[in-house]
Amino acid sequence: MAAEQSVSEPTSLSAPIVLQVTGLRSPGPAAPWLTVPELGLRCGLTLVSGDESCGKTTLLRLLAAELMPHQGSIRLDGVCAVTERPAYLEHVFWIDPQTDAHDALSPLEFFGALSAQRRGFDEALALRLADAFGLAEHMHKRLYMLSTGSRRKTWIAAAFASGARLTLLDQPMAALDGPSIRLLLSLLQEQAGCSDRLWIVTDHEAPDDLQPDVHWRLPPAPDGG
Repeated sequence: MAAEQSVSEPTSLSAPIVLQVTGLRSPGPAAPWLTVPELGLRCGLTLVSGDESCGKTTLLRLLAAELMPHQGSIRLDGVCAVTERPAYLEHVFWIDPQTDAHDALSPLEFFGALSAQRRGFDEALALRLADAFGLAEHMHKRLYMLSTGSRRKTWIAAAFASGARLTLLDQPMAALDGPSIRLLLSLLQEQAGCSDRLWIVTDHEAPDDLQPDVHWRLPPAPDGG
């Protein structure tokens, strides 16, 4: 039996729902208990929090159409993540922070590749954000040579530059230094209340300096789950 999920949504209900989740159930083996009976999210900033291993990453992978659900549907502006996956993915930005798929590229090459692949990707913005995150001296190094924090900064800069309708960030503050965390929180706060992009960000707890439009608290993993 699924535990109750807490969703706090103080924003105006007049804005249209862009992400509709219905009857969603994880395929397992990760977080097989994860279910989302019904949820509609509007543009702006949604924070998903919860204890370790409660299913936050699994949820993002489902919303990114990286995992196919055991049952249920996910629709972004009416486009189904399962039956219309290629069209859905055109409007979603997600990078698994643990991925090694781009290791042969430098951050500069990575941004260039995204610019060629994704309509609306703002390479100039990605470069400005990379500089703001202190990556200037690393732009020509291969990603496998960079620290975990520098790699995350690369993914974060790409996310903001993507222009994607739905952007998913999994615990983006992990491994970041203090100044970078403050910059990231400032950038995320600017997305609260925005009218054209939906951001879904996970963390264990809601940061004190972040006021999201929606706070979605996942229940703990069931005993033995």
